[in-house]
Amino acid sequence: MYKCIQENHENEAIMGFCFNSKCQCTSQYCIKCLIELHQGHQSDCIGLLTIPDFINKYISYQDQQIKNSKDIYIRVEKKIVSNMKRMDENIQNLTILDQALKNQDYIKLKSSINFIKKYYIQEIQNEEDQFINQLKEIEKILELQENKQYELQKAEILFQQAIQGQSLLSLQRLQEGIKCCDLAIQLNPKNDIAYNNKAWALDNLNRYKEAIECCDKAIQFNPLNDMAFNNKGWALSNLKLFHEATECYDKAIQLNSLNANAYNNKAYALHQIKEFQQAIEFYDKALSIKENPTFFKNKAESLLALGNKQEARIIFEKALNAGYADQEYIRRQLLIL
Repeated sequence: MYKCIQENHENEAIMGFCFNSKCQCTSQYCIKCLIELHQGHQSDCIGLLTIPDFINKYISYQDQQIKNSKDIYIRVEKKIVSNMKRMDENIQNLTILDQALKNQDYIKLKSSINFIKKYYIQEIQNEEDQFINQLKEIEKILELQENKQYELQKAEILFQQAIQGQSLLSLQRLQEGIKCCDLAIQLNPKNDIAYNNKAWALDNLNRYKEAIECCDKAIQFNPLNDMAFNNKGWALSNLKLFHEATECYDKAIQLNSLNANAYNNKAYALHQIKEFQQAIEFYDKALSIKENPTFFKNKAESLLALGNKQEARIIFEKALNAGYADQEYIRRQLLIL
């Protein structure tokens, strides 16, 4: 039995795979993943026992398409063969008329004058050109289909690169992450996830206004993208526009009540405007969804701001035990307390 590797979901049995094209989570899911990470598109999460039905359905579809393609191919082939046969007959008739003229057989020429007239007024040429142009159109359609398949495959690769832009950030490869997003946007100008990921990278480069513009694009193309609202809020916070930021976080939470980062980020904004008690309430909501060491550290800061040193010490210790990155900072805070 396959086990989930998602944080806090370890040892939960894998139930199936998510087929939503815009989902940024890992494809395999357990029951906790289904509830927490795939809330907005659970209908696209297919159970392991159901997937074979889908595969057989697609096999039947492809079989039917092969049959349809063969039928069309046979009809087109017959038409081409028939047309080529008629063109061969025309060549033979023209050759006979050419020979009749050389032999001064004007009676033969007179009997075929209407046939030659069709060439003279371009009737036959127009018919043949029309047929060839139709074949070229078919060829063009097939080439476009091949190119489309190639572009779709390329777009899928770049789309995955755009999603990986987030992991690139952790390696401080921000420009590379932005490049991946730009390529994905070039192939699909309405790719809200690529815009959102680019916004994240821009924010990490302190290009906050550009980040907000990318978030607005993401929201324009997908008003249900809670992460875009969250990232826009974070960029606004970095511009010290905390009240505007909280509005974005509220929208993100409204769209996805399990967006722990949105709760945490709203709490941070509230802390900055000295709403410490309310900030703690939102940190608690974030921690109820996910016990993140940063959330613990942030909550401890708000507790400390309220003068609650004893509880702040307990929460700082939780941040330390949970693996907060800057452990020296936590230890310094604990020494002060």
